[in-house]
Amino acid sequence: MENPFIKPYSILETIKEKLVYILVFSIFIFLFLFLFKPFGLAQLKSSYQFFVSLGFGLVTMFMLSIFKFLLEPLVVKKNWTFGKSLLWGLLIASSIGVANYFYVQSILSQVFIFKYF
Repeated sequence: MENPFIKPYSILETIKEKLVYILVFSIFIFLFLFLFKPFGLAQLKSSYQFFVSLGFGLVTMFMLSIFKFLLEPLVVKKNWTFGKSLLWGLLIASSIGVANYFYVQSILSQVFIFKYF
């Protein structure tokens, strides 16, 4: 059986496809956080909930834009595989998580404590 991680994987996207991808994910993040209010967002004032959720969506949009328009053309080559794509996705998700951490630190001025997890 052939290793699925070394199979060729096409990641050719037009600018329009990249913009749609970025907008859909960013709007989804904003709407999910604003509508379901996880992670203690329900404890904030209603007007503050909107702007905090919007901030998470904007952070996601910013990070995805950096990866899709600046880094991806430098990293993704013709011999792109499914395994490399998985690692690339994990790097993007981790970077968004780190950026969101700094966003939360800047707006809430709270120290991250592992005992809550």
